Amino acid sequence: MVDPQGTGKRLRAARQAAKCSAQELAEKLGVSKNYLLRVERGDELPPKQLSLERIRAACRILGVSADWLLGMSRRGGPKKARRGV
Repeated sequence: MVDPQGTGKRLRAARQAAKCSAQELAEKLGVSKNYLLRVERGDELPPKQLSLERIRAACRILGVSADWLLGMSRRGGPKKARRGV
């Protein structure tokens, strides 16, 4: 089962490792900055607007695997985000 709070933490870690602002990523994913920040904090449970296409796009933009982002694997995350996330 996917842990939405863990997914949010990994999303933030990957975004920061990619030096991508929340505004920039939100625009690329077609969601609001506030929505993206709620997902990263784990306040948006489950993250309803993060469709499969948006998750795939986020992974492509941030250079991480979907398995890592969803907490199904410890491999595939950005180098800076792999530790402690």
